[in-house]
Amino acid sequence: VGTDVSLNPIEPPGKVFPLTEDIKTLYERALQARSDLAALKEQVKIASKRIGIARAERLPSIFAVGGFQTYDAPDTSGTEEWDISLRMEIPIFDAGKRRKKVEAAKVKLLEERMHLFELRQKIIKEVGDAVKRVKTAESQVKSFKARVKLEKEVDRVETLKYEKGAGDIDDMLRAKAEFAYSNSQFVASLYQWLTAKSYLNLVVEEEVK
Repeated sequence: VGTDVSLNPIEPPGKVFPLTEDIKTLYERALQARSDLAALKEQVKIASKRIGIARAERLPSIFAVGGFQTYDAPDTSGTEEWDISLRMEIPIFDAGKRRKKVEAAKVKLLEERMHLFELRQKIIKEVGDAVKRVKTAESQVKSFKARVKLEKEVDRVETLKYEKGAGDIDDMLRAKAEFAYSNSQFVASLYQWLTAKSYLNLVVEEEVK
């Protein structure tokens, strides 16, 4: 009986390179790189400026008013004269509408700051969860790799025993099946690691090594 019964291992997608950056560094990188956080920071700046605009509407406004006049008379060649004055406009009583506008601007700023705080916390949690997924995947890859090495050796021994007439074909086939299954699990763990690493890159919005 020939021994060409084999379950060819699936080719793995590549090597696993463990994370080299600590979690604190990844937090900082994410908080610097995230585009949604940058956009919300701009919203906070805009809300802060709107308070100043609303306050300015309650203050008196001072304008410089100027004019240029020329007087002509039969006995003169003309007289030129500048007239410059200041004009102050004071907001009239508006039943507290301008004050309410300032208060509304302050509330809007507080809301934007709260959204900023919540997004920062969300990003930190996302980074932590993503790192945990990568670490778990790394551990699984390591475990299945060791299992593949063991099952490969068992397969070699059972095949050799069978070829020398000292083993049973069922034992040999079982060893090959276990080796193939372990290898498929190893490959699956590699893809899980790649997926977890891609998700971490997405969360940080930068390539993580």
